[in-house]
Amino acid sequence: MAHDHPHDKTTHDHHSTPHFRHCPKCGGALQLQQFKPHEPHRRVCQDCTFIFYDDPKVAACTIPVLDGKVVLLKRGMHLGTLNEFISAAEYIVNFGNPNVILCPRGTQPGLDGYRNHPDESITPLLKERTWAPVVVDPSHSVGKAAYVPACALAAVAYGADGLCIEAHVSPSHGLGDDPKQAITPAVLARLITRAKALHALRRSAPVS
Repeated sequence: MAHDHPHDKTTHDHHSTPHFRHCPKCGGALQLQQFKPHEPHRRVCQDCTFIFYDDPKVAACTIPVLDGKVVLLKRGMHLGTLNEFISAAEYIVNFGNPNVILCPRGTQPGLDGYRNHPDESITPLLKERTWAPVVVDPSHSVGKAAYVPACALAAVAYGADGLCIEAHVSPSHGLGDDPKQAITPAVLARLITRAKALHALRRSAPVS
């Protein structure tokens, strides 16, 4: 008896987007679900809950022109699943650029006192499930300079490969988010020293 391959394409809708009937991860049946009123229906696996995105680029804040350069892929602001974030990275890779860095940067709804809801804790999950380095953005995550060092060190403790931090010689005179979340060069220098020490400790004495 013949069986459908998980990637078998069937009919096309009015947007000419291929329909998929089976999950690319486990082969389970896909069914349409709508998570938010303003979003399109998504195909969801009834067995492993994988969300299949025909247009996974919505999971990222930006996807630049793919010309072989490194792509810093920031997690979408809405509280999407890890599968959504990973699918966005795979979307870029499928177009010929494997040089993707995953960047957790906080999600919405925000946490009281922070700009967003810090999500550096997903770092070990991303490193377990993907090939990509993880660079955390604590500046956008917490949105307040006083909290950036702690968030940054937490990211290093979770296993982040790097940090994306905003700094300014005079944050109050900076543009955009600088007055709120940019740290000074002096604070950055101390943070780099501490982050390097924590990173070295983690490598020399891994928890697991």
